[in-house]
Amino acid sequence: MGVRRSFWVLVVIASTVEGITILLLWRAAAAQLPCHFSFLPMNVAAAPACFHPVPFVGRRAWLPALLLGGMVLATLVLASWELVRQLLRIVRLNRSLNALGESKGTDQQPFVSSGVTRYQVVPTDALLCFCVGLLRPRVVVSTAVVDELSPAELRAALAHEASHQRRHDPLRLLVGRVATRALFFIPSLRELQWGSRVTTEIAADAAAARNGDTVPLLGALRRLMSPDAPRAPVAVSAMAPTGLLPERIAALTGDRPPIVVRPARLAVSAAAFALVILLALAVPSGTPLPRLLPVHLVHPVPVHPVRGGGRD
Repeated sequence: MGVRRSFWVLVVIASTVEGITILLLWRAAAAQLPCHFSFLPMNVAAAPACFHPVPFVGRRAWLPALLLGGMVLATLVLASWELVRQLLRIVRLNRSLNALGESKGTDQQPFVSSGVTRYQVVPTDALLCFCVGLLRPRVVVSTAVVDELSPAELRAALAHEASHQRRHDPLRLLVGRVATRALFFIPSLRELQWGSRVTTEIAADAAAARNGDTVPLLGALRRLMSPDAPRAPVAVSAMAPTGLLPERIAALTGDRPPIVVRPARLAVSAAAFALVILLALAVPSGTPLPRLLPVHLVHPVPVHPVRGGGRD
């Protein structure tokens, strides 16, 4: 199984487990909270749950619910914070691009031949070449890149970004980053998420290197490398992100970089999964809802009034 697929499979499994945990917590709260807070209404059918022992925690049925509730709350807070932070950075980036305007009279042939469907050419001396946008991604290129690169290098760089555009990779990157931040109790996700980014860039490079010709793409990468490049939002797939350049150049030269997940992080992730599952199993067992006794409807017997009373 590839690194990208492993990352997304683990995210789906962890999200499913947490979703089931939220349902179990809701059920536990409905049955257990009235046992400890007198001002809450008590459901007669759930009253025996207040005295039912719970595996692993005895009669403290609130303990697993409290632990899982704290984990779920932390997950929601971290996911919301990361999502808002990245969306605000994208908004600021779009405002900066709109302030630069769009260059007129740019040759459209390199974009069309590279498979780019939506693009924006901004007049600036900064070397910009990236794909941005969640639902309708577009390729942003600066006039400095158009002037700096040779025609073959420009087509290779645009083909790389066209691959990101077709696969909606900016949206995938954003969801992956938010999921990694939210599922903090699975530390191996960080390494898998980094490996997923590396393999995503390598796949886009492979799509850009037509017929195995990697020379134009390597030339574009070396020209666009800048140690002072600004930090881009997660939902931006830059042509030359400085953090992934060594791995990409190694892959283009035939030496595919290994993606290593440390065994210690895998062990901690497995232990966290086991703990969450044990707590989730303890929550519903402490809140059984007994079946109500069947109620039979009794139809009233009609009573006929006695008419008049005569004398004997």
